[in-house]
Amino acid sequence: MARGKITLIEGDPGKGKGLITMDIAARLSRGDRMPDGATAPQCRVLFLTGEDDAEDTEKPRLDAAGAIARRVFLIRPKPDGARWDLSADADELEVSVRNVRADLLVIDPLTEFLPAVDTHRDNEVRVILAKLREIATSTGCAVLAVRHLNKGAGASALYRGGGSIAFTGAARFVFTVGVDPDDKSRRAFAMTKCNAAAEVRTLLYKVLPSNGSARIEWLGECDLTADQILSTAKEAPSDTAQDFLRALLADGPVTAKRVEEQAKQAGIASATLNRAKKGLGVQSFRTGTVWEWALKEYTPQVDSFREDAKMITPVVGAS
Repeated sequence: MARGKITLIEGDPGKGKGLITMDIAARLSRGDRMPDGATAPQCRVLFLTGEDDAEDTEKPRLDAAGAIARRVFLIRPKPDGARWDLSADADELEVSVRNVRADLLVIDPLTEFLPAVDTHRDNEVRVILAKLREIATSTGCAVLAVRHLNKGAGASALYRGGGSIAFTGAARFVFTVGVDPDDKSRRAFAMTKCNAAAEVRTLLYKVLPSNGSARIEWLGECDLTADQILSTAKEAPSDTAQDFLRALLADGPVTAKRVEEQAKQAGIASATLNRAKKGLGVQSFRTGTVWEWALKEYTPQVDSFREDAKMITPVVGAS
């Protein structure tokens, strides 16, 4: 994690994402060694959580992880019962970070606190994440956010996070949690993206019961990759391919060549991609000599005075 930057932890429910944030918070509150052996400075941590009751879940988990209570803070629900909104309440959230002098802000899960936007559209997601990035930059705190995975198996870990690829784009670090394919009793914490430091090896862990709650036990490093711990099928199903296309085409047309290259990197086969294209009603049209793909709601900009205007007329089914 880096000060002033966003880090994501992604994974399916029940794999220990929340417990990992508690373990990290506890270690930072103590100024203790991190799971990879590095020594952490003593820090103050602020939690914004939405899935569980703090008294029943967060506090017992923090106690089980050995957190120093005076250095860990939980943002209380609003008096009127309304949820926090990372757009409308951005200024208030920044004040909270400053008031407790937080070094780390944990948001679990991130989607719980998004306004009413289409999380598959890059442009809408970027506006919200820009506000979160401003909080991190202006306060100097690191932001650690939890995100669930989409339903598709077989795609690259970079494209498994729920919603738009803009979430991944906004983060400097992305980690993926999943099951160790060699030992189903163990789980793995793997780096998916790293833009601000050297890449680190995957860490194995177990979730253990602890005084009526649960905690993380780290088991050391391994050579598994994020793709390997998420790989349960050879080909991504059509719904995953549709999510991929929505994200890639959210801001406008993309060349057919780039779509095919990105799909290949995401582990999406050509046949699956074409089924998703048909299912979404994605249109193909030619600009000059280049074929482009766009979502069906996109209207090509045709200048009636241009002699080559006919070259960008949508052609259904063209490749």
